[in-house]
Amino acid sequence: MQFWPILFKIHEMPEAPVMTAAIFCGLTKPTNLTEYLGPMCAEINELILHGLSIDGKRVVVKLRAFIADTVARCFIKGVIRHGGYNSCQKCTVEGRYNQQYHKVVFTGVGAEKRINEAFRNNAYP
Repeated sequence: MQFWPILFKIHEMPEAPVMTAAIFCGLTKPTNLTEYLGPMCAEINELILHGLSIDGKRVVVKLRAFIADTVARCFIKGVIRHGGYNSCQKCTVEGRYNQQYHKVVFTGVGAEKRINEAFRNNAYP
């Protein structure tokens, strides 16, 4: 059984605990991003557009950041998970398999950085 929680924190209320917005539950990891994040995205968009009313006062809602563990972040971005040959999430360096350590390693620095437009166009493996 897999549980993938969607948690949130109110930035302006640091003393408030992290809260659960939703939990995906299934026999496998989610395979469809719309199924996993769709309902939450629709609700967040509605709150951003129309705000929230608390005790008759309109509260402005803004999304500050998405924070996810490595597996969820790769799923959301649509990129190869850690351990893959093209799994660096910061740049386009291609890893190679190290027979001695049985791991994919990345050598060198200065590879082309990954960019937002390419993520949006699914240009990365």
